[in-house]
Amino acid sequence: MEKLFRLIRLVSDALTIWLLIEIFFFIVLFGIFYFLAREWIKPDSWRVRAQKAVTLFNYIASRPFLAIFFCFASTISICALYTCIIMPYPEIMDEFSNILGAYTFAEGRLTNPTHPMWHFFETFHVFHLPSYQSKFPPANALFMAFGIVTGGHPIVGVWVSFAMAVAALCWMLQALVPHKWALAGALGAAFHGRMMQEWGLEYWGGAASLLGGALLFGALARLQKKPNVGCTVLFALGLLLLANHRPFEGLITALIPTVLLIWLMFNYLQKNNFSIGPQLQVLAKFLIPGILVFGAGAYAMLYYNMAVTGSYFTLPYTFYGPQYEMATPFIFKTYEAPEYRHEIFKTYAELDYRLALSSHFTVWGLITEWLYKMWYYWRFYFSIVFTLPLIAFIVSEKNRADKICLLIVSVLLISIVVNTYAWPHYISPIAALFVYMVIRGMMNFSVFRQYMNQYIYASLKFTIIAIVILYLPLTLLAHIRQSRNSLSEKKELIEKRLKADGSKHIIMVRYSDEHDVLRDWVYNGPDLENGQVLWAREMEPPEKNKEIVSYYANRKFWLFQPDKDPDMLIPYELPLKHPE
Repeated sequence: MEKLFRLIRLVSDALTIWLLIEIFFFIVLFGIFYFLAREWIKPDSWRVRAQKAVTLFNYIASRPFLAIFFCFASTISICALYTCIIMPYPEIMDEFSNILGAYTFAEGRLTNPTHPMWHFFETFHVFHLPSYQSKFPPANALFMAFGIVTGGHPIVGVWVSFAMAVAALCWMLQALVPHKWALAGALGAAFHGRMMQEWGLEYWGGAASLLGGALLFGALARLQKKPNVGCTVLFALGLLLLANHRPFEGLITALIPTVLLIWLMFNYLQKNNFSIGPQLQVLAKFLIPGILVFGAGAYAMLYYNMAVTGSYFTLPYTFYGPQYEMATPFIFKTYEAPEYRHEIFKTYAELDYRLALSSHFTVWGLITEWLYKMWYYWRFYFSIVFTLPLIAFIVSEKNRADKICLLIVSVLLISIVVNTYAWPHYISPIAALFVYMVIRGMMNFSVFRQYMNQYIYASLKFTIIAIVILYLPLTLLAHIRQSRNSLSEKKELIEKRLKADGSKHIIMVRYSDEHDVLRDWVYNGPDLENGQVLWAREMEPPEKNKEIVSYYANRKFWLFQPDKDPDMLIPYELPLKHPE
């Protein structure tokens, strides 16, 4: 019965309304193009008309540096234009945590000191002992810190990270496919609605690993031809980006490229009979620059761990878990339930444990969860529009790069069976390879020609191109609709109202027993001593709250009850007992 229930859940989650809409949209567009092909335009003339329309595209694509710059500029322009329409606000717990890290770095610190009243400021994905900092690896927060310093807002850093990733993707593809296809693939990623939305307009990352993967694979493709100091440095930078954004998935992704790089060095020496000249060349162009760059980055990582957790070899992510969680990032391990000072943390940890781990306790559960992850990732990265090119890539004849790509992708997708959670950015280290697979599939799309007439074949190609062009605006319109009246926007309005009088304030948050644990209001910046408006949790027993009132004696205190009225603040009075 349990197996049947899980199978029903898998199918019901698969047949979402958005997938049905995409299928309907694809069929309608295909019908339109098929009608045009039959009634108005001869298929052979489509190519002529298309070639006239893409003269500028071909001009840009034929100049590698111009194409890379065009990808960066166009991507960051789209992100900025969207932000002019509606400001993206953080909503997810992970986003608030990353923003704390960003403001900490922007102020020139690796972490923040533990505050005497830290118990009142506890929040999700942030720890206070032995220091006050985000639990997440720092790559995403560093980009946002750059945005704060240069543009005054973390969203600028998000734009830059995504635009750099798209530009690096173009650079990677230029080493693997003809330049016009490289530009098309990079722009396809920029116009990929879900990538743009989650990695270019939200705060929980993905672009850093996409950038790291593109640098890694692009450098490897070039190093196969000849030793090159610049590509060796970029290879090392790619490794560091993966290690500082998705350590586990980045490690799995980097294993095969690293082994191949070592083999390339050995093979180069062997071909030259290990003579002194090639040995010096390998030393100067492979080993020394790679070791220097990666060594400096590894030292910085260890130093950061020490500053944040007090141990060189303890990652902040692993340090947070035993303090607040019951489920771990991997299914083969759990934490003992810690002592919680706030009921919301206990409720969230128990819910997370049930949802994340309970389904992994049987072989059938492992299989169905892995299938669900595959479906989820397919929906995000490929969906209907890129499935036909993916099939074309799989069934067509493969070159050496294709086989290496498939091997790396397969190893990572198999390894994530041990992951407790599944989010699209978890496998972002291989997102660049997904783009490569789609482009190679489009190049080999003629594999379908033998199974369909010329009208259907031409209609399919133009349907895919049309959907790619329409994908971005439609996704962003849906995102605009979802972003209105967000929790963060309301929070910002409350803070703006309080800051108007120039005084300092503390907002004591009181939740009802029915509160949605995924909508938490208690997030603060790095300065818990001098921040003008601070959000704090009311604690049990009621007498405990005297501590914070006494400590911040020069501040105005307010009571906020979002489950009763999310727009009202009332002066805070110490309760004799917590209201029922």
